[in-house]
Amino acid sequence: SGRIREANPKLREMLGMHDGRPASAFVADLIHADDRDAEAQARHRLLTGDVPMARWRMRCLTADGRTLWTQVGVSVLRDALGDAKRMVWVLEDITEQKRAEQGLRESEEKFRTLADNISQLAWMTDDRGWIFWYNRRWFDYTGTTLEYMQGWGWKSVHHPDHLDRVVAHIRHSF
Repeated sequence: SGRIREANPKLREMLGMHDGRPASAFVADLIHADDRDAEAQARHRLLTGDVPMARWRMRCLTADGRTLWTQVGVSVLRDALGDAKRMVWVLEDITEQKRAEQGLRESEEKFRTLADNISQLAWMTDDRGWIFWYNRRWFDYTGTTLEYMQGWGWKSVHHPDHLDRVVAHIRHSF
């Protein structure tokens, strides 16, 4: 039915359930409106026996109106006949992780905007010298693609008279 029967102290604290009682009698009322369809699909797959356990990320609403991102794991307890009797939910608060991911995405976007709009050629390598990223200016200048340039592919656009010196300098730098 989706009715909450029990909630451990940590979940009650996390969602702001007071006096040991859930803020809502139904799970659906604790789920952010944008995530209700995903939860309903997962619940349907669980109850029909398509999957033994479901995991996904969703936002939960706390009693004081905050939104928490959670990693959810749900399984179904069945009776001897295989009929669903209860669902067991495990929620982990991943709000800080989601904030960090968003911050990283924003930082990455700013970096790429800056790097793609400078007039210099720029690239990034791993600790072996394998180039895995070039800025847009590099591709405009060389007329190449990342697939062609990845790794040590950049050597193909250097003048042969200078290639040994450039490679030696790069290897020395690493």
